[in-house]
Amino acid sequence: MDTVKIEGVIFDLDGTLLDSTWVWSQIDTDFLKKRGFEVPKDYSTAIMAMGFEEVAKYTIKRFLLQETKEDVMAEWDAMARDAYAHDVKLKKGVKELLLWLKKQDIKMA
Repeated sequence: MDTVKIEGVIFDLDGTLLDSTWVWSQIDTDFLKKRGFEVPKDYSTAIMAMGFEEVAKYTIKRFLLQETKEDVMAEWDAMARDAYAHDVKLKKGVKELLLWLKKQDIKMA
């Protein structure tokens, strides 16, 4: 039986290596709460297929915010950076897997 040598592994980061799927919904909650709003039930569905800038424009329009899209995106970016730096953790077993792959000299991306 032939064996195949694995030369490299490509990972998705969010939800695969990191337990981070909660970050953006928490950002939505905190961002809107700071402005006196709750996240509407249809908000996540409404923005799901939008890009970052489009979501900022949509949010400004929907909640009649007096901020620019650049200010909104900068605040979201800062909130995400803080969450990833302090609250997002590796998923169970990831550290051991990555160390094993490194020891086997398997390239990772």
